[in-house]
Amino acid sequence: MSRKIHSPYSIDFDIEMSNFEGDKVINLKRILLEFQYNEDFYLPFTSLKIVVNDTEGIIERFPIVGDELIAITFNTRTLDDSILRLFKVNKVSKRTVVEERNHVFAIEAFSYEFFENQIVNIEKSFTGKLGSEIVETVFNDKFKKYGKEIDIEPTSNLLTINSNTQSPISFIDQVSRYSYSWAYDDSVFKFYEDRNGYNFKSINSLLKGPVVENYIIGNPNVDFKSKEGKEPFQPYQSVYGYTFNDLFDTIKNLKDGMLDSSVDIVDPITKTYVEKSFGYYDNFDKLTHLSNNKILSDNTIFKNLNGSASSRYMSARYKESGKYKDVVPYMSERITADNDPHLFFENERYKFLLESNALKGLLLNYTMDITVPGNSSLKVGDIINLFIPQNSQSDEFRNKFLLHFGQTNPKFIITALKHMYQTGADQYVTILHLCKESFDRNIQSDSATKEEGDFPYVW
Repeated sequence: MSRKIHSPYSIDFDIEMSNFEGDKVINLKRILLEFQYNEDFYLPFTSLKIVVNDTEGIIERFPIVGDELIAITFNTRTLDDSILRLFKVNKVSKRTVVEERNHVFAIEAFSYEFFENQIVNIEKSFTGKLGSEIVETVFNDKFKKYGKEIDIEPTSNLLTINSNTQSPISFIDQVSRYSYSWAYDDSVFKFYEDRNGYNFKSINSLLKGPVVENYIIGNPNVDFKSKEGKEPFQPYQSVYGYTFNDLFDTIKNLKDGMLDSSVDIVDPITKTYVEKSFGYYDNFDKLTHLSNNKILSDNTIFKNLNGSASSRYMSARYKESGKYKDVVPYMSERITADNDPHLFFENERYKFLLESNALKGLLLNYTMDITVPGNSSLKVGDIINLFIPQNSQSDEFRNKFLLHFGQTNPKFIITALKHMYQTGADQYVTILHLCKESFDRNIQSDSATKEEGDFPYVW
């Protein structure tokens, strides 16, 4: 659903391309039709796509062969803080002859670190180091030279790990799977790039971040008023277009271990066999959430389960407390940080593996895409409030927002975003991919007490 955009918030931008020798620069602003700047929580690099109307044959005359750099800077005209990014060209696509001697084509580019990651590997081992320290070392060694900073959330457990000639990003991903934070046992760390640089943060800390902006679907000056009769929203907070994606997929959630999962742990040293299980309904409070209520009703069949929906075996060094040298007496003097660092700094990720899988699955449920006036201050991982009118013609609901998402604090997390500018319409918008992984009220069921707005009968 969408409506025509009349935005008072335009854009200041500049975009230049330099050749592989660095001695030739062309300003693309005068031939630009469109640019798209992208951030994605699940991709470790930002990307840029530009569409140009070429009447000068720049592919051959410049030329463009894949070794060029594109520098772009832009910001919402009402904001002082600009996004400034440097990209390396990856490919030219969709070259179309509009008319004789007039071609339109797209240039796609990635952060320079993307290409660095393709051509280098890590050949290091780390003994008794925090995951956050390892990530910082790898970043400084391979990516720091390109001038970007990294924001790292400290981890709490010591790791002994070998890179085994992996690419930097593959190795960082491996470290993230074995790391957990001081504050969240169910922590899931992600390495990603946003407008400010790189990040190594837990999803949990992002879910608990502050609300940075409010948006509303509908005409804020007509449909909704504050109790004082004032206009609670500004024009730049109005959503231009929105799409509901698939709300949930129960079979997928079961297969992925979001609703119910188990792990059978075999310790080959102590001959220990342990079964651990996790059920979303029964262990909801063990996870980190945007809101306080489950996305399942109290009458769900997915409670009091034993993990049979999604199970896996793993070999791991298992212990309830203390290190091996404390649990097994004959090992007390044999296991030290020097002679057996892998056992001394034990990997305990199995303790929170199931909770982490559930949290990752939750971010794929109840997602939306919205288009808002261009806002260059937003970034992946930010929290916003999105007020969505309840779809009902009843006067009782006319001034209410979607009941499950909340009336006063309907928080969503941004998991991907796109800044898009089209020169022909002089139109700058930001497209946000959002997730609402928990509800602001308890789901009604037959056994629930009657709440305001309950249907008086069953359909």
